[in-house]
Amino acid sequence: MTNKTKKNETAEQALECARIARNRAQKSISDILNIARLSVNNPAEREQLSASVKRLDSFFSRFQAEQDVIINSLVVVGRSDEYEKIDSPVVDTVEAVVDEIREIVDRTSEVTAAIQPVPLRQSFSTFPKIELPSFDGSIKNWCAFRDSFKSLVHEDSNVDNIHKFQLLSQSLTGSALSVIKSIPLSAANYNVAWAALTDRFENKRLLATAHSDKLFAFKPIASKLVLTAASNPIHKNKGLSSSSSKLNKPKNCTICNRGKHFLYHCPEFKTYSVSPRREYVKENKLCFSCMSSTHIEDTPNTKRGVLSAIARLFDPIGALGPMLLWAKSFMQQRWQTQLNWDTPLPPHRAPHLRIAWRQFLSELPSLSNLTITRHIDIREYQDVQLLGFADASQRGYAANVYLRVVHPTGKVSVSLVTCKTKVAPLKGSERDESLTIPRLELCAALLLAQLLHRLHTKIASVIPISHVRAWTDSSVVLSWLTADQKMFKIFVTNRVAKIHTLLPNCKWSHVRTTENPADPSSRGLLPSDLVACTLHWKGPTFLQLSEDQWPGPQIETLSLDGLPEVKNPSTCVMVVCETPSFDTFLLRFSSWSRLQHALAYALRFVDRVIVKRPTNTDALTPDELQRAMRLAVRVTQRTYFPELLKQLAKPNHLVTPPTMAQLAPFMDHAGLIRGGGRLQRSMLSDDAKHPYLLPKESHVTSLLITAFHRRLLHAGPKLIIAMLRQEFWIVSCREAVRRVIFKCVTCTRHKALHPTPRMGILPEARVHSVRAFSSVGTDYGGPYLIKECKRRNTKTTKVYIALFVCMATKAIHLEIVSDLTADAFLAALDRFVARRGVPAHVYSDCGTNYVGAARQLKQIFRDKNVQAQVSAHVVCDWHFNPPATPHFGGLWEAGIKSVKFHLKRVIGTQVLTYEEFETLCVRIEGILNSRPLTPASMDPHDHTALTPGHFLIGQPIMEVPEVNLTEVPMNRLTRWQLLRQMHQSFWKRWSREYLNTLQGRQKWTTIQDNLKVGDLVIVDAPNQPPSVWRMGRITAVHPGPDQIVRVITIITQDGEMKRPVVKVVKLPTDK
Repeated sequence: MTNKTKKNETAEQALECARIARNRAQKSISDILNIARLSVNNPAEREQLSASVKRLDSFFSRFQAEQDVIINSLVVVGRSDEYEKIDSPVVDTVEAVVDEIREIVDRTSEVTAAIQPVPLRQSFSTFPKIELPSFDGSIKNWCAFRDSFKSLVHEDSNVDNIHKFQLLSQSLTGSALSVIKSIPLSAANYNVAWAALTDRFENKRLLATAHSDKLFAFKPIASKLVLTAASNPIHKNKGLSSSSSKLNKPKNCTICNRGKHFLYHCPEFKTYSVSPRREYVKENKLCFSCMSSTHIEDTPNTKRGVLSAIARLFDPIGALGPMLLWAKSFMQQRWQTQLNWDTPLPPHRAPHLRIAWRQFLSELPSLSNLTITRHIDIREYQDVQLLGFADASQRGYAANVYLRVVHPTGKVSVSLVTCKTKVAPLKGSERDESLTIPRLELCAALLLAQLLHRLHTKIASVIPISHVRAWTDSSVVLSWLTADQKMFKIFVTNRVAKIHTLLPNCKWSHVRTTENPADPSSRGLLPSDLVACTLHWKGPTFLQLSEDQWPGPQIETLSLDGLPEVKNPSTCVMVVCETPSFDTFLLRFSSWSRLQHALAYALRFVDRVIVKRPTNTDALTPDELQRAMRLAVRVTQRTYFPELLKQLAKPNHLVTPPTMAQLAPFMDHAGLIRGGGRLQRSMLSDDAKHPYLLPKESHVTSLLITAFHRRLLHAGPKLIIAMLRQEFWIVSCREAVRRVIFKCVTCTRHKALHPTPRMGILPEARVHSVRAFSSVGTDYGGPYLIKECKRRNTKTTKVYIALFVCMATKAIHLEIVSDLTADAFLAALDRFVARRGVPAHVYSDCGTNYVGAARQLKQIFRDKNVQAQVSAHVVCDWHFNPPATPHFGGLWEAGIKSVKFHLKRVIGTQVLTYEEFETLCVRIEGILNSRPLTPASMDPHDHTALTPGHFLIGQPIMEVPEVNLTEVPMNRLTRWQLLRQMHQSFWKRWSREYLNTLQGRQKWTTIQDNLKVGDLVIVDAPNQPPSVWRMGRITAVHPGPDQIVRVITIITQDGEMKRPVVKVVKLPTDK
């Protein structure tokens, strides 16, 4: 037997034994659970539960130890997968059982007392419970903590080590807790933890230093009276404790002594006559107005009287904050009246202030029924929290602070600690602007932070406070508190920084305005409203619930774009400039003439100042201009041809770049590169034989080409190249010249290359199978001359043809109108509707007659009588194409073209009468409605093509009349269903044969870049030369359903207009 086999057998035995021991521990824990469940409803079992709970930790520790043995054994035998199937569910079950036992123990107050972590000794059982001390790691507090903990816990033999360790962990905070934080929680490790804590803080040198620092921190005695007072010590809170226990109990009636009602409600007082009532009020020094001894006298409504009455409202604890804010706000309004101190309000001036002040004085006696309980029960507590709320309004801002105490029984008590209010200042501190609501909300948050900081310092010295929380209903303030302070103005930055300094660990949350107790405090309340305001006295209702039931955050913090008081972004750019080259200087010029003259004057200055050569002060000479040109060429060649210059500078250069080999470049006596070429023996000038070499991408090259282009009156590329080569040879000259011409605005105007966006998709009216003439397009044709009668030399008049075309079937309806007014069109529309029905949609160009007709139609359809007549029909919707877009209405434009085609060939130069012209138009209408929509059908048995007439009368309009069938017997006629089927077959053929022919685009098939907002364009003006076309800038684009822009809005010096893109020309601009 090998060692590995022996090891596996040993592991198998250990695994079996560990599982047996684990099951025993599991059974013991389950028994404790049964006892705990019985103790919930049976108090007699709770004593047994107390004894069993003490053994729960040992059972669970044993269970975990055996579980570790099981895991190690499974690893040794190579059966790790078995743990997830068998052992893991057991662990989950036991952990759930232990959690349930602990939950039952927490709910049972008697058991909690039985397992109290600090059991009192028998000798002290008659004394009040002593709370455990806490230690935060301060060396000066170590001795007091050590002695108290040793007396209460460490030396108590009735407390197990595991409980001692738990109590020690609960008593430590800060750096003291970090000393034992890494030590596992177990009974055996308690002594280790206590020894580590003692070694860390039991340092006599550090203790002596701490006490010395405390002694030296005392302030020096400035008077002998301090020594005298020190010999007679006074307890700090003696007077406070005696006064805080008194309650403001309401007084009974002074006559009947049976009720807490006012005197004027007393039944016995009502039985008195006038004289006894007067005597009673006078003897008891009551107010004759309200029969109360606590009422403020009816003070005059002067500023001095109002301020005197407000000053008599003494509220040191801040319980009456909402009412005081109302009073201070009233004083602020009274101050704005700009009257003297002793001048009352005139009856005609600010009557609302007089009424408000009288109401305030009349409601003040209701405060006598107010009972404020100042005692907060903290004898037994589980958790103490300090909570604050802030809010602001136009009147002012306020902060309410509450103390929330959770008792061991689960009871929650919330008490108002204080309330502080401030009125909003009349003028802000910056530019005399009134404070905005977000700024006031931030001031309220700062006021709350100051209150919480001061109260936490005072209260934490008496009782430990678990945490401090703050609420506000302003999402802007919450965003300011969470964002970077550097992004806001100084007003916000200073206050946010101070809030973080006062409350570094405070959690700020959002609360709804209806649940914010600081909301009534910030708006102000009258005395009667204050007494009835439960929200102010008890806080929001969710504070009575557990923390996991408190409302969560309802809003997210705002982004910087949506926040006020954000600084204007200041971008700091560090520019590193090298020594500017001469080529950079050339880029500052936009024309060759200016560059040449500037260089010429610069060379003249050099000759005069540096070379000391006498120069001319008159206008520049041709030699000076030629010299300036050579300087610009030299700088350009040094920048773009440095390698070629090096090669040409050598005595016997043999290497020439392939792109310039055909030019045979050489360097002349002035150090400039010229082209050699083959024209040395020609009669040309030296500059034409050997032109200067220039690159195509140089700025100097562009200025030269532009100068020649303008000098030659915007000539084409061939002439410009020919003239340039008289003196210069530009590499890839044609490309450079074409680039300059393309950027020329004048050439762009006259070339007038209009954008041609791809043809758009068809509208719904063209592709939906609906009733004929349900959607129609309309247009006008003419004018045409007609005569009144057939006599010679009779008077002629103009008429027009109004065309209505069905958008789906291309059926045409023609009407004759006398003029182009809206009334004439409405009459034609009435005739069309009477024959073809009311259309649902009407499409047309943006003509004035159509616009007026649409306006008049809307007024007509508002008439109730007309609505009753056309209630069975649908009121038509008008759709106008953009101005100057005839190609948007190609369907009716083609119809007009077809009508004119027949009229020209029939009428010629004749002038017809009205009847003859109308007859001809109707016949043309029938002919056009008989034209085939598609080629003839491929069916050999079908000899007819689909026409618009099939959708109107079931056959072509011009078809030969059918045979008379009136004499045929009824049984030989076709059924009505067959007739309906024939009509329906027309639409099937329309969908199958005609609709598919509209799929392809006949023209405008290429996709071009859309025009964008801000592009510079010129607007095509008909019958005017391009040089006078208006220039404008695009302010809006109107893309179609396929996101292709075909209509734009342009602003010019004549105003804003809407035009199609085919009517504008985009100008080239440098990006």
